[in-house]
Amino acid sequence: MICGESVAAGITALAAAIAQNRSAEEIGVLGVLFTQLGDTLESISVFRAKQEQCAKTADE
Repeated sequence: MICGESVAAGITALAAAIAQNRSAEEIGVLGVLFTQLGDTLESISVFRAKQEQCAKTADE
């Protein structure tokens, strides 16, 4: 099982590595892009789970 604290530490290290040698503007743009990516993936996940639930109910 994945430990939440380990994930947080890994994400922090990744963010620091990505930000290295980039301007504040570049970091901001990357932050917005990754936020949009995360939000979109979450939307896809929620709708896919709902579709799977509906298909399972229809099969019963």
